[in-house]
Amino acid sequence: MNILFIFLSLLSHAFADSKDDCLNAEWNQTDSRTQGGGWIWFPGKGTSSSTLEDAYLKAEGLAISRMIQECEAPHKESRINERCDYQDGLEYKAYVRVAILDAKCREIKYGDKSVKERATNPELQRTYSRYLEKVGAIQNHSGSRKDIDCSKYPPEKCLSIGRLEYGLENYSLALEYFDDVCRNEVQTGCFNAGLASWMLRKNDKAIGYFSLPCKQNDAQACYFKGKLLFELGISIGEAKNILRKSCSLKNGKACFEIGKISESEKQLSEAEDLYTKACVLKISDACHNGSRLLYDLGEIEKSSRLSKMGCEHKLAKPCFNYAFLTVKKNKPLAVEYFKKACDFGMPNGCERAGDHSPDKSFRHKIYLKGCRLGGKDSCHKSALLALDSSDNNNFKKYSEEACVLGAAKACYNLSLLSKKSGNASESERYRELACNDKSLPQCSDSDKQKLRQGPSSCMKDEECSEKHVCATIKGEYPGVCTQTGFGILDNIF
Repeated sequence: MNILFIFLSLLSHAFADSKDDCLNAEWNQTDSRTQGGGWIWFPGKGTSSSTLEDAYLKAEGLAISRMIQECEAPHKESRINERCDYQDGLEYKAYVRVAILDAKCREIKYGDKSVKERATNPELQRTYSRYLEKVGAIQNHSGSRKDIDCSKYPPEKCLSIGRLEYGLENYSLALEYFDDVCRNEVQTGCFNAGLASWMLRKNDKAIGYFSLPCKQNDAQACYFKGKLLFELGISIGEAKNILRKSCSLKNGKACFEIGKISESEKQLSEAEDLYTKACVLKISDACHNGSRLLYDLGEIEKSSRLSKMGCEHKLAKPCFNYAFLTVKKNKPLAVEYFKKACDFGMPNGCERAGDHSPDKSFRHKIYLKGCRLGGKDSCHKSALLALDSSDNNNFKKYSEEACVLGAAKACYNLSLLSKKSGNASESERYRELACNDKSLPQCSDSDKQKLRQGPSSCMKDEECSEKHVCATIKGEYPGVCTQTGFGILDNIF
């Protein structure tokens, strides 16, 4: 028996309250743009030795810069969804992520001048302008590369310039600064030079740069060196040993990586131990993998405990899995943990919490939250609740949001709604969107024809063809002929 575990890149709205929470936040695990559920997310990070505000300006500016590269301008509906920060010695470090619907990105990218003027987000545009001024000021202060001799300055000066160039994705120039610092055996310079080399796909150089800080017991450097060696197949034995060293230095990602290797080699007891260590160190996927492994081994109680531990670390997927394991024997407790998964940014958690709650007011709020997190099914269920309350405006609004996110049922309902109002072209457009999902029974060739050619309205079921009924919104006529049990009915699709 296999349990359905969730493999998703998750959105987290939790504001981190410590360095570990910030660094381990699921949304903060990549420097690249990510996409899912109709949304695109652009990350940014900034460092400042002066103020936290300055660090945030750099982080937000970099994220907006990445969005502009793809979408040409920040859309008025784009927003900064996540942020966290911490102080590391004398430095402030800030991380943000900007979100935009893929449809809105395309709207402003391909729209004409009037569309761009109307759709641009003025607040994010002002932030980006301030960022450009700040970057220009730093570059002018630092001078050109040929005028900087890092041996004549404290290491922090060239490290700061290197970080700036790295943040601007000028990896070659960043590497020059980091290399100068590394040559003075400053381990931070070597580590950063390794990262820049990795971004440039100079893997041999990256391994060399990571070696010095790894010898000095830098857990992150050991992790990156071991991961590179393993992925390149250069020295599997050495790679494992280095990852184990990083794990012993409490790098959760290293424990997770060596755990995956152990599981693939059928060393299940070792894999369980390593997943547990990584889970303790707040690696969400490790809690998930460990729980799944234990479940497959028949260790249900241990699986449940590991999921609960991950949830206590404010990790969404373990909360979801604990709720899933709990729902049959304690539904109120399952709702509580599905809600935690929702609170930590998982749309599926919002949906399941609503599905298992008898409280209509709670369902309305939790589905709406899932919708705001990009959950298409949560948007669709928000629409159904609105319809149940005779709130036809919000029924249409949430159905439109669900349709944009890819909920075929919502698109189909909008097609019927448009047909009922006499808007044939809009009805056809929504029907085409709905029928991108080939599994919908309404999208069979015969039903396509009936939707196109059938009566535009009806007053009773007898006016409709076999297995079709006269569908209405809360009993309001005229209705639309549609397949039994589907469409905008009291028992809506």
